[in-house]
Amino acid sequence: MASLGFSSNFSLVENRGHDAVDLRTLVAAWKPLAHSLGLLKSNSKSKGWSLRARCSRQVGVAGAASEAATAVAVDDGVAREKERDGVLRVGVICGGPSAERGISLNSARSVLDHIQGEDLHVSCYYIDCNLNAYAISSAQAYSNTPADFDFKLASLAQGFRSLSDFAAHLAASVDIVFPVIHGQFGEDGGIQELLERYNIPFVGTGSSECCQAFDKYHASLELNKHGFVTVPSFLVQGLAANEAELAKWFERNQLDPVSGKVVVKPARAGSSIGVTVAYGTADSLKKASEIISEGIDNKVVVEIFLEGGNEFTAIVLDVGSGFDSHPVALLPTEVELQFRGNVDVREKDAIFNYRRKYLPTQQVAYHTPPRFPVDVIEDIRKGASLLFKRLGLRDFARIDGWFLPSNHLSSSKEVFGVTNYGTIVFTDINLISGMEQTSFLFQQASKVGFSHSNILRSIINHACLRFPGLASHKDLSGHLPRVNNSSQLAETSRKLEKRHKIFVIFGGSTSERQVSLMSGTNVWLNLQAFDDLEVIPCLLAPSIQHPLGTALSGEDFQLSSWAVWSLPYSLVLRHTTEEVLAACVEAIEPSRAALTSLLRKQVMSDLMEGLRKQKWFSGFDIADELPAKYSLEQWILQAKEVQATVFIAVHGGIGEDGTLQSLLENEGVTYTGPGVMASRTCMDKVSTSLSLSNLANLGVLTIKKEVWSKKDLLNTPTLDVWQDVISKLQCESICIKPARDGCSTGVARLRCIEDLKVYVKALEEGLLRIPPNSFSKAHGMIEMPNPPPEFLIFEPFIETDEIIMSSKSTNENASHLMWEGRSRWVEITVGVIGKRGSMHSLSPSVTVKETGDILSLEEKFQGGTGINLTPPPLSIMSGEALERCKQRIELIANALQLEGFSRIDAFVNVDTGEVLIIEVNTVPGMTPSTVLIHQALAEKPPMYPHEFFLHASCLVPSHRLVSPTAVAARDGAELRRRPRRWPPRTEAELDGTRARIFPRLSFRCQAPLTRTGDQLWSVESSLLAPFAELVKMESLGPGFRTSLKLPVIRNTKDSLFLRAPSFWSRPLARTSHGLSLRTQNRLAFRGSCPNNRLESGGGVGIMASLSSEGEDAKHGAKKKLAVFVSGAGSNFRSIHEACVAGSVHGEVVILVTNKGGCGGAVYARDNDIRVVLFPRTKEEPNGLFASDLVAALRRYEVDFILLAGYLKLIPMELIRAYPKSILNIHPSLLPAFGGKGYFGMKVHKAVIASGARYSGPTIHFVDEHYDTGRILAQRVVPVLATDTAEELAARVLKEEHRLYVEAVAAICQERILVELFVSNWLPDLHCSSWRLVRCMNVRL
Repeated sequence: MASLGFSSNFSLVENRGHDAVDLRTLVAAWKPLAHSLGLLKSNSKSKGWSLRARCSRQVGVAGAASEAATAVAVDDGVAREKERDGVLRVGVICGGPSAERGISLNSARSVLDHIQGEDLHVSCYYIDCNLNAYAISSAQAYSNTPADFDFKLASLAQGFRSLSDFAAHLAASVDIVFPVIHGQFGEDGGIQELLERYNIPFVGTGSSECCQAFDKYHASLELNKHGFVTVPSFLVQGLAANEAELAKWFERNQLDPVSGKVVVKPARAGSSIGVTVAYGTADSLKKASEIISEGIDNKVVVEIFLEGGNEFTAIVLDVGSGFDSHPVALLPTEVELQFRGNVDVREKDAIFNYRRKYLPTQQVAYHTPPRFPVDVIEDIRKGASLLFKRLGLRDFARIDGWFLPSNHLSSSKEVFGVTNYGTIVFTDINLISGMEQTSFLFQQASKVGFSHSNILRSIINHACLRFPGLASHKDLSGHLPRVNNSSQLAETSRKLEKRHKIFVIFGGSTSERQVSLMSGTNVWLNLQAFDDLEVIPCLLAPSIQHPLGTALSGEDFQLSSWAVWSLPYSLVLRHTTEEVLAACVEAIEPSRAALTSLLRKQVMSDLMEGLRKQKWFSGFDIADELPAKYSLEQWILQAKEVQATVFIAVHGGIGEDGTLQSLLENEGVTYTGPGVMASRTCMDKVSTSLSLSNLANLGVLTIKKEVWSKKDLLNTPTLDVWQDVISKLQCESICIKPARDGCSTGVARLRCIEDLKVYVKALEEGLLRIPPNSFSKAHGMIEMPNPPPEFLIFEPFIETDEIIMSSKSTNENASHLMWEGRSRWVEITVGVIGKRGSMHSLSPSVTVKETGDILSLEEKFQGGTGINLTPPPLSIMSGEALERCKQRIELIANALQLEGFSRIDAFVNVDTGEVLIIEVNTVPGMTPSTVLIHQALAEKPPMYPHEFFLHASCLVPSHRLVSPTAVAARDGAELRRRPRRWPPRTEAELDGTRARIFPRLSFRCQAPLTRTGDQLWSVESSLLAPFAELVKMESLGPGFRTSLKLPVIRNTKDSLFLRAPSFWSRPLARTSHGLSLRTQNRLAFRGSCPNNRLESGGGVGIMASLSSEGEDAKHGAKKKLAVFVSGAGSNFRSIHEACVAGSVHGEVVILVTNKGGCGGAVYARDNDIRVVLFPRTKEEPNGLFASDLVAALRRYEVDFILLAGYLKLIPMELIRAYPKSILNIHPSLLPAFGGKGYFGMKVHKAVIASGARYSGPTIHFVDEHYDTGRILAQRVVPVLATDTAEELAARVLKEEHRLYVEAVAAICQERILVELFVSNWLPDLHCSSWRLVRCMNVRL
């Protein structure tokens, strides 16, 4: 085969002296990396260096996993794709040997999201750090970091034996390559030279130009040659640097050789990797040596530190034709470093480094356009365009620089950059700019009218112009709407009115608000893929009186404290909520808005000079719009008016503690995620643990916790705190975290009292972050909550075995995953999705800590970092243990009454599948690299991000719906318009309850029924023609509804058949004379109503009763009740008195007790109510067995069983005999403080000890476990700071008497509506507009 190698100037050249030199080689300039890999050897017969590298693991058809066969684009499949006319095949290549390969993966994911379409097919390829090439599935591109899949590429991907084989595959399989490799092998000309060698078209600058521009030292010399102002620099090559020469350079530039401040950075490692500040020659050489020894680069540049300057970056877009370059710089962005808190003040060496660039914190802010004079902005644009052209760049690039208010670098007017306002200096050229969702490319493009898709497709279209063979693929933007004039905007606006609206809300005031912005942006961009949705991004922010970072939840919450901004496209693409809010305020400020509009028009005019000549350009698709500000109350009413669904992406605070959910429910606005009570419970880590404490015997364990207030921590001697905590928790090492904040800030491991002192001091001083290595053992940066939390939790630190990922092993047979497995526990995070009561666990991900003991903020949310192994490798956890783990995760989700989607963090025993719960996130991170997407893609079939978020937006429980209408299926089917909201709720309907109590509002249409069998009845469908559709009758028990639907009635001549529930013990006796229809909503009817018998009454859903002559006599009969007690029976007395007074349409016919002498039994005998003892024990030898009890209750024709302080577990025989007909009352807000051992005064003592601010009674259905049945109703009471257990018990008991009576009255009158949740294979069965409900005259 042809023999190729890399020359010393990064160019790929032919090696004529040998026949078998592998292409995966490193050039002389990459010697440190090559030596570390053991690959470099001299080639005496060639002028350059050549290397023989190992071949990648080749995966043949027979040896590949079954997944690889479908996931990877193989040659045959791609060849067939090529035959489709008009479809451009694009190969996106990511990865590479640079430390920025994680960012490269993010860029590839973003490109994939926004260019994929019917006219463009994307194949994904990955280059690992050893320069092995793979064809990967698009699913792998959604991994958080390459380390997530590096170790299993052999089974997941199609490997290539050499880069030459890879190039041959590309030549046959794609039309054009879009390289998104940042740093080495991507921007230095490596991949470009390979593509040029095989005549493969590609996007971007050519190899030789890349080589020159990527090297910062050579680029500076070239810029100086072309007449640009440059920053004085000194080149350090190799470890044997000359300190004397460097000292002379210091003196020439008027720098002190001992303390002169300079920037030290690799010459060829991108714009942020390895960049640091040094003082004097010795420190400069030391840091240069560190860069070289770490293998980042063997060429290091030392530059003077630009004091007092303003950094900027500008995207340049080529809009010329073919090789006729016409570069236009977009609106530049000013980069402002921000200093907040004591830690930042000490960061005197602050630079725009990797962390500031890619992690969303308040350490940096961006301003587009810059806050520079207009002439300076125009000069920056002019200079960037000129630089682009003179260096021979192509398609697009990003150029960084500085604006210095003085002219101390150069005073000559003959060089470019010297202005009347100061000096413009260009410092870095990025040949492949980052393409993450909110990157500079998309920020600046959106400011001048380009959407993500439009700018990327425009770049690809322009690249195609250079290759005659791609002439037929010049129009990739025809699908994009032209919205560049007012009439077109008006037409687009009319079309938008017909689409279902989704309000994506993000922001808030907690320390997680920046992550919330990332989540909301990602959801917004993904849902825009559906033409039948209008997705509106909304920022939740404190009002002007309450700055960001102010705590505004709980007792301090007021609607007036909050504002919501409806955002235009370009304003969403920011890194922090503060930046978005400032941009909103700036956008409506007249002078600033006028300036931005002027600059925007100028850039668009410059762009159109070239774009108007391109047939493929269909126009700008982002309008110049202003943000709109609402109060939170106005915004909720707006959502209600337009019948929008609110997608909640607000992490922590009011977005996750049930406050926002409650506000939306009160107005009948639908929203995503768990309901009010589940949100409140899961937000409080203590309540979460208490709610699950009764599941220990089922393999669900909780971590012991100690809660301290910040005030007590600050006022108590640290030694006393430490000794108290470790003695109670019985551990030597503890984990501290905020009690009611999210999972990403303020979490630290403390090993000793000195560590605790550091943490307490950080709380006291309000630090925004704890610097690295502040504790007794090395650790990374710890972001702290802002504002500081009021309560903190101490837990024992759970030791897990270290998992080591390696992708640089020199042994081809060595495992890339190393795990000792001593403790047998690993940390996992797992998503759950579904309807309440039937939540489905996705495949868990094992989280791998790369540094320290706690996952850092970077590892959780910064794209390209943080390792998650999805699913857990079999070398760590067996398939059987994994299934047991998933079952327990589902048990947790259902016990906490989660719904929609959430994320559960836990430790799992890899042998038994036991789960040790850490916390539950009801509004989990939804960033582009969220683990939820990794897990959804591991499902069968895989669910891609846009599908996942659409599915999540459709998982709105029917009790929240404005009305129960059909929602879009997962494939994005058209949404039907929603009818009006539910009627006003009665006082008996409790906030946060799951089974609703409704007023008896009805209309009736008498329709003759014909009996066609024992349990089959028919009705002429013509009599029901006015109704749009019906739903199947399901066996739920007295007065309960289902969500299963029957087909819409279409043929009015046919009969509709109704089958009686199969569990009925006897057939219906005689022919029925009518079908009674009842609704609780206003209905839209087609046609007339027969015999004018239809009477409107309001309400939700269709309710029907089957009645026969034999059963008509029972209509209106009182329900027969059995009450179970173990004590005084105060609730029993209240229910009996209500029955006697007539407020409850029922009669207590029997009382069951385990204590014959209790107060409840005495009261029953005094009122001639039969008393039965159960169970039989030594103390009560006359008690009944379970079967005898069931027989006794049936003799008394009991309809419902009411537990009122009965302290024994109900036997399964009774539960099976009375399904969904047994109620219990518990003296706390379940699922908190429930389960075995929680009864009577113990409950109230536990509530007070936990610090909970609310308690109250819960009425729930009974199942086989203590307090785990479906919740029917709850009533909230406050827990006062001075409360004793007795005082709280009295307050709760008072509400118990009221609530139980109301609930029993409702169930006796058939007013309880309880949703059923079906299996995951019936996701569309909740989409019906109507529900058929069994009414009271159908006896079970």
